[in-house]
Amino acid sequence: MRKSGRLTRLAALTALIPVLALLLFQAPASAQGAPMLVEGKKTLYQRLVTHPGAIPYQSPGGAAVGPPLEAFTVLYVYEMKFEAGLRWYRCGADAKGTNTFWLNFDYVTLWNNNMTAMFAEKSGRPQPVLFFKRAESLTQLAQTAGIEGALRDLTEQFDKYLKSKQAPPEDFPVVAEEPSDEEGKIPNKNFYLLPILSVDNSLEGLKFLEVVAINPGDPDIMIPEGAPGAGQGQGQGEGADDGLPKSTGICFVIDTTISMGPYIDATREIAKRIFDTLQQSGKADDIYVAIVAFRSSVERAPGIEYTTKLISDFTSAKDRAGFERSIDTVEEATVSTHSYNEDSIAGINRALDLNWDRFTGGGTIILITDAGPLDLSDPNKATSDSALTVHEKAEAKKVHIVPIHLKSPSGQRNHAYAEKSYRGMASQYGGESAYIDLRIQSAAQGSARYSSFMDGFVENLRAVLEGGGKPQDKPEQGDEDTQEGSRRGAFIGYSIYLNWLGQTKNTAPMSVVRSWISDKDMGVMEKDASLSVRTVDICILLTRNQLSALGDTLSKLVEIGEKVMGDKDSDFFTSILNSALLSGTDPKLIQLTPATKLGEMGFMAEFLEGLPYDSEIMTFTKADWESMTAPSQRDFIQRLKAKIAAYQKFNDNLDGWYKNGEDPGEWLYRVPLTMLP
Repeated sequence: MRKSGRLTRLAALTALIPVLALLLFQAPASAQGAPMLVEGKKTLYQRLVTHPGAIPYQSPGGAAVGPPLEAFTVLYVYEMKFEAGLRWYRCGADAKGTNTFWLNFDYVTLWNNNMTAMFAEKSGRPQPVLFFKRAESLTQLAQTAGIEGALRDLTEQFDKYLKSKQAPPEDFPVVAEEPSDEEGKIPNKNFYLLPILSVDNSLEGLKFLEVVAINPGDPDIMIPEGAPGAGQGQGQGEGADDGLPKSTGICFVIDTTISMGPYIDATREIAKRIFDTLQQSGKADDIYVAIVAFRSSVERAPGIEYTTKLISDFTSAKDRAGFERSIDTVEEATVSTHSYNEDSIAGINRALDLNWDRFTGGGTIILITDAGPLDLSDPNKATSDSALTVHEKAEAKKVHIVPIHLKSPSGQRNHAYAEKSYRGMASQYGGESAYIDLRIQSAAQGSARYSSFMDGFVENLRAVLEGGGKPQDKPEQGDEDTQEGSRRGAFIGYSIYLNWLGQTKNTAPMSVVRSWISDKDMGVMEKDASLSVRTVDICILLTRNQLSALGDTLSKLVEIGEKVMGDKDSDFFTSILNSALLSGTDPKLIQLTPATKLGEMGFMAEFLEGLPYDSEIMTFTKADWESMTAPSQRDFIQRLKAKIAAYQKFNDNLDGWYKNGEDPGEWLYRVPLTMLP
């Protein structure tokens, strides 16, 4: 097997990785054509994920029927059998039993909950994610004074073992770590997953996750010595060149309604400064800039001319002349729109429709507005998307959203609503929300503070491109708000750099290790309990069929809710009992009481049960519905519609699907827990 630094990171730990014996099945072999059910479930099938070296066999111990499967292939389990003291599983890629084969237990992990973790935004996290042998080590660490220092010491010690190519002592608690800042961020094209086997919720505010880290595209992926397939590469890895430019994109989405003139002028100058910075640092092809303008409903106010408008598509510094001519034509509207809120979500969607796939480093959308987004109930909205839906759509494209909210005295009544919406839309940078609120008393002051924020952004971008700086401290010039704005701008500029660096170095995820991680940075939480710095995002891996069925269920709930909404003579829960949602259940078996929950009525998908998230639907009671006012019921229905719209976008995002087998219905998508009903 070819040696590399990344392989050495784990190869020295081979002896620490146990045989992955998880759950002994007590269920009988499945009927022909049907996978085994997870114990205690009626519709949820048992699955497993493969390890490197997993060879498909015609029968237990019989002839091989093909080469080793790609690492982290997700399969259904049809049967379990012991043969010559070894455990074997009959598996297949789909739930129809189309083509099954046998795998040795030593090369698979049983996986019941379909949960997976992804590394959260790296910038701003003081420490890389450490993978511990045992949950007890994390618990002890959480109860230790000086957690941040302890984590730093463990990281330094582990790095020394890696550099010296020596295996850590048996009592050393760490078995692996996330790639470092210098290596950059794992590119999206390296599709990695961290299957979550179990969750420990014993400490308030923290989740300890038992995970298996597998990279399906790593030529140096760790294969046990002597195993079938040892020494065989699994795909492209470090140094592979896909021919794409190592670049990233920045799109300004700017409110061009009345009063926004000074910010249009400031954005024009900032875009030019970004191009100057790129040319001076010799990185003219590394960052591309685009501009989208938005207003509101043209039908309600024809004089505003447009709802959204693409001012300039992505342009590099080399082609800046055409970009600057386009942005010089942008002016604020001359007439008012129908509401204080504007259709900023339509503007974000217009930006997301641009070709972000051209960039290997993802991208950033910078929204500039003094108003909130049109409410979900506003019939003049150009889209049914909510702030959360737009956030998830952007995350799927590896695009970060930075909302800059100008809080002027005239919009004071709107500030709380707008802030809540934009915080839901904003990305997270190492525990800090990318939401920026600039409190202003005049347009001149607002323009100055917006420029200060972008000064920090551009200057830090210049520093890292020219030599690799890190986020600057608060500048000494200006008032507290101006200093903080500049610091936040610098911080976000550095985050864009991390994306770019990860693509340039083609940072790869780890190979294989079973271990425990914390879902939050405990060192940061110890210093300030109000900060929640996520180390990973928890998702559930759903098939296309499951996602479609979930969308259909919510659509039927919406249909029923809209029929009975505000009607005192109709009951939401009774209508559900008499609907097609419960076609396979005798309604007489369900006794409705004020405490009856939707999740107890038998029509929600079983995979939603037991997940570590707060579900609005599963715990929603008859009493909850009846206590709602008509506007509150309408908001509840609108939230369901937003989820449905998100599922449709997931379905249409072909690049986001893990093509597991030939049946598109069995392809897999990482759905964030926040997007579940």
